[in-house]
Amino acid sequence: MLNDLSRWTRLTTMLQTLGPGVLIGALVGMRTVTGAGLVLLLVAALSQPGWLLWRTISGRRLDGRIWDEVSTGSEEILAGTVRTTSVPARVVRHRVLRRRPHFGLAGGRREGPSLAMAVTVVGPGSARRVGVLAAPVPALQRRDAPLVVAVHPERPEVAVLDDRVGPADVAASARDPRWSGPLPTDGSVVGGWWPVAGHALAGLVAGALLGFALMRLVS
Repeated sequence: MLNDLSRWTRLTTMLQTLGPGVLIGALVGMRTVTGAGLVLLLVAALSQPGWLLWRTISGRRLDGRIWDEVSTGSEEILAGTVRTTSVPARVVRHRVLRRRPHFGLAGGRREGPSLAMAVTVVGPGSARRVGVLAAPVPALQRRDAPLVVAVHPERPEVAVLDDRVGPADVAASARDPRWSGPLPTDGSVVGGWWPVAGHALAGLVAGALLGFALMRLVS
């Protein structure tokens, strides 16, 4: 999910522009003012608050699934049921979650608050983004902050902070030559910005055609 949000992003973008498209099409297609026409305009206008509510709920559910997966995988790593590899990482974004535990190879599992981080890791395999629930230390609360994490071998988007390493090891990880290779970006995670823009346009056009057709029927 951290490495492929294309489906969710395109769907939410298309739905975001669908309502305004209906409103535009209805206004263009209105011939006379009727009660049914006014209801159509009202529904189209209220579609944006409805979309915002839907996006908030669906976004929170998606976010919850991501961090549930990270928590479960982190528990497995600390329990020793899987063998991990420690690799260099950089912070992409972070926020504090007060009700989530945090994990460290040395510190173990501790109750929250935790620092929920999406980080980029290099090796093994191609560079990718993983989720980490770490202690909310200031050193990690900035973009591109270097760290070392132990990646889950079976859950590709889960890692645990390797807090056994010292500052010299963290500094060495920041100089790893693999950072010069291709890295995931926000654009690559959503499948490219042009397809997102295309879905926004498609939603607008489809909404306009639908609004025009409906208004012609009721006015």
